[in-house]
Amino acid sequence: MRARLATLVLVLVAAAAPGRAADLPRFEPAPCPMKGAADVAPDVMSCGFLIVPESRERPDGRTLRLAVARIHSRAEEPAPDPVLYLHGGPGGSATEHWHGWLDDMLLDKRDLLLLDQRGVGHSEPVLCPDLGLEDFRILARDLSAEESLQARADAALACRDQLARDGFDLAAWNSDASAADVADLRRALGFESWNLFGISYGTKLSLTVLRDHPEGVRSVILDSVYPPGIPGNVRFPELERAFSVLVEGCAGHPGCAEAFPDLAASVDQALDALEREPLVIPVDDTETIHDGRFVINDYDLAMSIHQGLYDRRIIPLLPLLVRLGGEGDAESLTALVDAFVGRARGINRAVYHTVECYERGPFMLSDEPSQRYPGLQRRMVFFHLDEELCPQWWDVTAGPEEARAVHSDVPTLVMAGEYDPITPPKWGRLAAQTLSNSHYLLFPGVGHAASRSGDCPESILSAFLDDPLREPAAGCIEDMPRPDFVVDLERRPGVYRMAKALLVEPRAGVRLALGAIVVALAVGALGWPVGGLVRRRRARPARMPAEQRT
Repeated sequence: MRARLATLVLVLVAAAAPGRAADLPRFEPAPCPMKGAADVAPDVMSCGFLIVPESRERPDGRTLRLAVARIHSRAEEPAPDPVLYLHGGPGGSATEHWHGWLDDMLLDKRDLLLLDQRGVGHSEPVLCPDLGLEDFRILARDLSAEESLQARADAALACRDQLARDGFDLAAWNSDASAADVADLRRALGFESWNLFGISYGTKLSLTVLRDHPEGVRSVILDSVYPPGIPGNVRFPELERAFSVLVEGCAGHPGCAEAFPDLAASVDQALDALEREPLVIPVDDTETIHDGRFVINDYDLAMSIHQGLYDRRIIPLLPLLVRLGGEGDAESLTALVDAFVGRARGINRAVYHTVECYERGPFMLSDEPSQRYPGLQRRMVFFHLDEELCPQWWDVTAGPEEARAVHSDVPTLVMAGEYDPITPPKWGRLAAQTLSNSHYLLFPGVGHAASRSGDCPESILSAFLDDPLREPAAGCIEDMPRPDFVVDLERRPGVYRMAKALLVEPRAGVRLALGAIVVALAVGALGWPVGGLVRRRRARPARMPAEQRT
């Protein structure tokens, strides 16, 4: 009843407001646009659009409609300060994964707001919605690193040219503008205060809100921190650090150490094998991949190692997956590629390039040659597109102020994962140095999105929201399990059909992770459908988190 009355009030306010620039920003209630959301009762979830100007310097110009979903608390009297979740990417959709939040601990006491940032998900307009799909098609071909980078750059620049012809002002598509959107949303919904929860790029946006619009922010949760001023194209040192943690973890695990006595050498062998003879995976969806073939080469395997380190569920499988890739085991990989085809749009590439080139492009550096893993570094070329593209993307970039640390005394919980290959723990420590009322916690055995990796981090997060001024009780961290590495695989009839069903049509609250060994590539944290596929040396119960959010 409470939710219905609130929605009715917002409808009346919106109906009374004429569509003039002077009425911006405003919130307009609307049916939830996400797939399957129409079946959800309005007292469970309600939706609408925040209407904002594309450029606040030209308020009479183009307007944007930013999709918002409000998942209502289970409490009889919810706390007055909801949690706003800010998705990663940049370019990821928060509302798309609404179903993974329905049973979340956060809803025990507060409402949860999901915002699709400008240009992504169900916000309007969406920038170049097919660019991610085209990127995927290029990756599906067996191209050299140079050919792949050139084809991807050509597709991206064609998108940029179309945006320019359509009159978009890409100088207004950055974290500064999105932070202003966030501040406008709080005021439009009438909240005196709220809590920000960002993962990955969402932490960068949260920090920008703290810098530019701190009013009304009660507390902040920064998970897998991406601070200002990080160079745009230095990626391998983060992977090198995380891969070293994997090598050391395997060496300290009796079964893994026996099966893979030199894991780094095993990786080099698998990469060399796929360089000599790429692996061809058949794909059922020929509308997406026209020739029905996804070719996995050594560059793809290198990127899959990077992506696999995101997720605690796939980390124990990585040594085995590398071996399978090197041995050319196509059967075990077919379901993963086939399932991934439908998710090629997980990150809006146009928004990603626009934000990254504006904010990280000015701080380009070159990776130093790796002394430990030169073979892996040579194949980690996926992110070289940033270096190729950013000088050509747009003629407006951030100034030196973009690199300045954010100073704030707002209570902040900073969370990091030991295996995180893209936002390393040191970035979280760096951000915490200038957040005077912050608590930094490192979680062992997990990668990206540490807060979503089990009961311990989730309980710490919940307790922090209850009392942000109290130091979190973090004793459960010592009891968190380290990776229990899988060293063999048992094939069973029907595995393909089962895996595809789980991956393509996941159930709310039971979503298993998507796909690991190939170029599922840079659209988010990946996982592996372990049920029925593997036989562990030691069984250990583990809580399957809700949707992995990055």
